[in-house]
Amino acid sequence: MQQVAGLKTGAIRIMEDELASGQPIIPVPVEAREPLPFLSQRQDALGHAVQFYECDEVLIDRLSEFAGTALEAARSCVIVAAPEHRASLAEALIERGLDIPKLIAAGRFIALDAAALLEQFMVHDGPSQVLFQNVVGRVLDKAFASQGRHGHVAVFGEMVALLLTAEKRDAALKLEKMWNELARQNTFHLLCAYPMRAFSRREDAAFFGEICAEHTHVAPCESYSGIADESQKLLAISELQQKAHTLETELARREKAEAALRKSEEFAQRIVESSVDCIKVLDTEGRIIYMSPPGQRALDIADVNEILTRPWADFWDDADRARAWAAVETAKAGGVGRFEGPLTIKGAVTWWDVKITPMLHVDGSVDRLLAISRENTELRLAHTALMQSEKLAMVGKLAATVAHEINNPLEAVTNFVYLARMSPGLPEEVGRGLEIADQELARVAAIAQQTLGFYRDTSNPQNIPLAELMRSVISVYDRKLKSKKLQMELQLDETVSILARKGDLKQVLCNLLTNAIDAASLNGRIVLRVRRSHHRQSNAQGVRITMADNGMGMDTETRKKAFAAFFTTKAEIGTGIGLWVTKNLLERDGGSIACRSRKGERSGTVMSIYLPLQV
Repeated sequence: MQQVAGLKTGAIRIMEDELASGQPIIPVPVEAREPLPFLSQRQDALGHAVQFYECDEVLIDRLSEFAGTALEAARSCVIVAAPEHRASLAEALIERGLDIPKLIAAGRFIALDAAALLEQFMVHDGPSQVLFQNVVGRVLDKAFASQGRHGHVAVFGEMVALLLTAEKRDAALKLEKMWNELARQNTFHLLCAYPMRAFSRREDAAFFGEICAEHTHVAPCESYSGIADESQKLLAISELQQKAHTLETELARREKAEAALRKSEEFAQRIVESSVDCIKVLDTEGRIIYMSPPGQRALDIADVNEILTRPWADFWDDADRARAWAAVETAKAGGVGRFEGPLTIKGAVTWWDVKITPMLHVDGSVDRLLAISRENTELRLAHTALMQSEKLAMVGKLAATVAHEINNPLEAVTNFVYLARMSPGLPEEVGRGLEIADQELARVAAIAQQTLGFYRDTSNPQNIPLAELMRSVISVYDRKLKSKKLQMELQLDETVSILARKGDLKQVLCNLLTNAIDAASLNGRIVLRVRRSHHRQSNAQGVRITMADNGMGMDTETRKKAFAAFFTTKAEIGTGIGLWVTKNLLERDGGSIACRSRKGERSGTVMSIYLPLQV
């Protein structure tokens, strides 16, 4: 191929530059040229032959025979053709063993661009006789000069075919006549060529005959032999016309089939590109060889080349990778592999449902794998919420049953304690004991309702002094505070009151205080603060309740899940619903809760509640 490239950069460039400059190329007297004998048995006598062809391969095969025979016989050859034909011809001649660069340097092989040469003698869409004689004559003069006074030249011209392709029939026919006139003045063997598709219409018959009439030899597309006999030429013309018509029908059928195929491919492509799913094609080793554009966007992939040939299973976390490979193996075995797993995209966790099916070769073997991934994050969240709701409903029923069963014996015991306290002559020490028992029974009743987490106060909102409510809640947990030797620091604004449901608010404070006591270490400290405040976004007036402890604190992941239902760090004793209930109770009345926590040397947790002044 390096030799082929040299055709353009070597002597051909020099020839084209000389033509453009208009300088003469060593003229040789016409009378010094002798008639050209047979180039070979296939090329018959001197004349103007035409070759019809159906495909470029036929043309190049014919040209390599035509030019190769001349060059091998130490004669000169001029090729005026399209760039792709010149390159293919040079490659074919090199395969025949010809040294093309050397022949170019010797001036025996001249290859010119048909369109560029044609442009030099075209005037008003037609060839000029004078310019044609001058331009083409100079090319022939150079070819003859390389042979000496008794040289022979073989010429191939594709310019007439370019004119015919451009629907300039009159110009093409006129150019054929000019070649014939030039051939009467010079001794060279001329070969023209036309693609059969240029004569595929029935109305082309008359023009087809005129073209053939301008040539001494007509070569059908399957033959290299020229037909000189007039009757045989007419028969060949008729046969070529029939073949041209057949070719037209076949081309029309192929074009229709190709159009249908393109339409089918475009339709399939539109389906793939319109799908919200991530469609991938994997090889039998599970490597990605295609990913649909919507899939690239969904997975935030800027350059698909970065993930091509990568194993598909590598996209998943280590914990899920084995299941992903199992789905690939199932599809390779001819089944349908299924897989569901999470992917983190732009910092957010998304869930995907994947189905992998085999793509079969014509022989029935598995050739590729088709993996279709559909995001089901919303569905999974909805399913999780449904499961939590079912759990909450079950726990709620259990809580209601437990509360009911406790209340019956609790009322009986409370009544007996009351009667005992009212008995006359009761010793003072026994009276004090019964009073403590009555207080503890009241606390048991409060715990039964409040710490189960499903108590809802149905009463109307009332004005509640917060400092008094705080002390009431602390008294319930007095024994627990003392058992852990916890220091309780109160920063209460005695003037702050709020309109709220007392039962709901008391349950919120009990939940938070229980958590603070459980988190605090022995001899720890809990701070409870109540003050007037405002909402951080809306700036609305309200109350801020802050409860802080210096316990072990929470890490980032735990803090994110703190208010989720059934999430707990107290594996053996926790239910995971306390903070979830707390958040819902506050938000129902327009309040909110925020959490700050950290672990380490200065660990601790701060729960901050905002309540609007009006509900």
